[in-house]
Amino acid sequence: LVRFMLVNSGLAIFNLLPIPPLDGGHVAASLVPYRHRGTWEKFAAIGPMVLLGLLAAESLAHVPLLSSLIGPPRNLVITIYSQIVNGLGA
Repeated sequence: LVRFMLVNSGLAIFNLLPIPPLDGGHVAASLVPYRHRGTWEKFAAIGPMVLLGLLAAESLAHVPLLSSLIGPPRNLVITIYSQIVNGLGA
């Protein structure tokens, strides 16, 4: 169950990264001011390639960029889950 929580919360945090085409990219797009919309559209066009580059750097070059971005929020979520579960059992 703990391993499932780690994987699931890690995937949720990953999906919220503000990189198109992830869901976080859609959230970020709605927050971009109108005067910067053109720049965001250019970034959104190359977003999938940026995402692939980050994934390749993480797995092939062993650069822990994504792990360092996802790890702390994931640990926070796991801590909150654990406190809820411990509170229900008490």
